[in-house]
Amino acid sequence: MATQFFGPQFGRASATAEAIALQQDGKIVLAGEANIDGGESFALARYNSDGTLDASFGTGGQVTTDFGTLEQGFSFAFPESLALQADGKIVVAGYAFIGQSEDFALVRYNSDGTLDTSFGTGGKLTNDFSGASDMASAVAVQPDGRIVVAGKTARRKFTLVRYDSSGTLDPSFGTGGKVTTDFGLSDSAFSLALQDNGKIVAGGRTFIAGEDFQPALARYNPDGSLDATFGTGGKLIPDFGGSRPLVQPDGKIVTVGSAQINEDTDFALVRYQ
Repeated sequence: MATQFFGPQFGRASATAEAIALQQDGKIVLAGEANIDGGESFALARYNSDGTLDASFGTGGQVTTDFGTLEQGFSFAFPESLALQADGKIVVAGYAFIGQSEDFALVRYNSDGTLDTSFGTGGKLTNDFSGASDMASAVAVQPDGRIVVAGKTARRKFTLVRYDSSGTLDPSFGTGGKVTTDFGLSDSAFSLALQDNGKIVAGGRTFIAGEDFQPALARYNPDGSLDATFGTGGKLIPDFGGSRPLVQPDGKIVTVGSAQINEDTDFALVRYQ
């Protein structure tokens, strides 16, 4: 659930946090959207370990980044996830309206909150994969610096995209840097976990006719192909638990969600080999 920012005001604009990460030095980074000049922009805030805003980050601990102002006169962009790189840089992924539809949108910041101009165009990039609604929901950074993003496109399939460290689509992953996976009538990926062997676990949901939405998991080899040793042909639709994976040091996968037990809904925790 999104939480309202109570510390930074972003110029007294309305702002909502969507993602959080903890740096190795104990500082806390939040990402969300802020209503700036009638539109929505990516917004970041960094806190010291005692909860005060970190004055060494952006302006007084805050950063905002707009999208689309040249095309439509205002920005309409929503971050969904953030990841920290080993070098201290911050990657934020979500979606932005470019023209009439949403596109994958990523920004990379230096450790001081300035845009990293070695990434994308001036630190930002957008990708239109389907000509309609494309939304990124999760981001993870591999040890080699390549960036994996999960989400959905207008074709309603699990979608994974991988970029190299400069923000260019990685041609060694899937087809031109993109992989789609079909589970049911309407699929979307919204979580990621990386294994030490380079495999990628994606979680989300699928709509099964007559059964409503169900959790869905898929595991991919480093080249983006489905890992046939996982589930059925690389895919799994659990009948219990959830679809937000974490990987233990021993490689086992833990997911959290809910389960219907005797007409009650309970917490559910599942671990897979």
